[in-house]
Amino acid sequence: MRRRLKRIRIRLLKQARDVWPRFVGVPYPTRVELASLLAARSLLTVVLRLPWARRFDRQLSWLLCLPPRFLSNRVPLPKHRVPGGFRAQVQNWFWRQHSPAEAAWTAILIALNIILLSLAIGFAFDVAIPASESQFKWASPDFVAIAGYAGAVFGFLQAVLVFVAQIRSQQDSSMLPLTIMFARKYHAFEILALSAGIAIANLTAALLAPFLAANQEPTSWPSNLYAPMLAMNLVLLPAMTALSLWMLASIIADAGNSDVQAVKPVVRAAMATAAQEDAQLVGSANLFVSELRESSLAYSPFAHSAVGRADGSSAAFDIGRTGTLVDVDCVALHQLGRICRRLDGVSIEFAALPGQDWSASHGAVARFGSSNYSEDEIEKHRARLQPILRKALIVNSRSLG
Repeated sequence: MRRRLKRIRIRLLKQARDVWPRFVGVPYPTRVELASLLAARSLLTVVLRLPWARRFDRQLSWLLCLPPRFLSNRVPLPKHRVPGGFRAQVQNWFWRQHSPAEAAWTAILIALNIILLSLAIGFAFDVAIPASESQFKWASPDFVAIAGYAGAVFGFLQAVLVFVAQIRSQQDSSMLPLTIMFARKYHAFEILALSAGIAIANLTAALLAPFLAANQEPTSWPSNLYAPMLAMNLVLLPAMTALSLWMLASIIADAGNSDVQAVKPVVRAAMATAAQEDAQLVGSANLFVSELRESSLAYSPFAHSAVGRADGSSAAFDIGRTGTLVDVDCVALHQLGRICRRLDGVSIEFAALPGQDWSASHGAVARFGSSNYSEDEIEKHRARLQPILRKALIVNSRSLG
């Protein structure tokens, strides 16, 4: 696919070369100018440094015909074959990806999507319905009742899960670490997120919808929101109820099974996830060493040690953060290597690999092999290289400053 895109790009450039003088009126750029222009494509990937934008690194690199900007995306993804059909693959994905924290975010996103989708449907189809008011002249009784029902199901499921966890822990205390596995086995996080999302959406609409009506009375409802949300609730509430009953039936069906037998497929999915993460971590470490070598940098686990360093000076870098080295910006890393090549007798050694702890005493060290550098010059070069190094590293930590 990448070669095909390259051929298409070359063909388009040749066609542009033929029609360029006719429409632009200036000479067509030379090969050197075009090469520098294409090399500047990497500047477009700087947007990936924004929070949560690294997940689009592979897609943007595919569009720009460039290698991914970050090291973790340059490592090929390990593959894990799931036995079974499409349903088994979907279940395996839920078991591997979802957690209590993601369930909370899912509930918020479900509530937000319900409200936004209802408003979009109402405005697109111009759905109108008479205003509905409660005896308190504030909230719709329908939305309040639906929110109360979804909240009751949410609380009931929580009580059931706590009760099941206590019963199993009394049977065998060694199975306590498998409590979260039981929740994943019954898709409890997803069902709880759905019920919580429905409750949050209806309660939000019940309390805030009067403020959304711009040209209506404060106690009336926007006609574009009322009918679509009720229609969506007619679909979501039965689905939530059916899923809740399925979860209860699954718990009852597995009551006679042992703990290990009940969660064996979830444990297999968790072990597969751990194996893939380990394989990707090893691949990231190997690729990081090769990227350092290509950038005229080096890796040495004893970079901070003075053993065998009789001549020359060294200066450790302090990027202001400590923690786990999560990812590396390869574009900034290559920029750091280009600057080091311009400096006579200056080299940088890294002591930490991706996945290891990064700190001022276990990070990167600048080596000055020539004795012509004074203390002021060493500090000047370190101050010049340190911001680029800080930009090249993604450390999962809190700031020290």
